[in-house]
Amino acid sequence: MIVGPYINAAAIITGTLIGAMIGGKLPERLRVNLTLIFGLCSMCMGIVMLSKVSLWWNATRIYIWHMGKHF
Repeated sequence: MIVGPYINAAAIITGTLIGAMIGGKLPERLRVNLTLIFGLCSMCMGIVMLSKVSLWWNATRIYIWHMGKHF
């Protein structure tokens, strides 16, 4: 049985409820900064994942090149 989607759904629902309860009590500056920080973290994760794919592709191309199949 796959439990990952259920854990993900529970985490999203829990986070939504907690955010709804304490979101209005946080200062405006903190709310704006949290949004910016989460956006920055998402962009950094995307760049890291892109670099890993790029490194994998280059390594695969070099391996195939040495095997004699040029492209």
